[in-house]
Amino acid sequence: MNSETATALVAAAIETARGMGLSISVAIYDEGACMTAFHRMDDAMLGTVDVACRKAKTSVLFPLTTRDFGALCRHEKLDGMLGTNEGLIGFAGGMPVPGGGAIGISGGSADEDETIAVAATNTL
Repeated sequence: MNSETATALVAAAIETARGMGLSISVAIYDEGACMTAFHRMDDAMLGTVDVACRKAKTSVLFPLTTRDFGALCRHEKLDGMLGTNEGLIGFAGGMPVPGGGAIGISGGSADEDETIAVAATNTL
């Protein structure tokens, strides 16, 4: 994940969110689980900052969408897994990025967050 790709992902996510009438936070993490880019839109709730970051981190550490990670934890009865790694997320809105890294979106419903993440990654 380089800075150009991270910046493009943030811009695409913001554009999609605006089109949906949402204010979001978007976090981009590289392959080493380090933040590469972040933006909180005006009027996005403060709590979206942490959630977006945790979604991106979850999808880097466990290369699945956060929706699929949560389903896996529930199916395999891995109740304590979400409490590891300083807190992981098990609902939609985070996903790996083709080529490495991950994106996390928070500010809408879980399904809306996932729609924005998919739209952003589809621009690559």
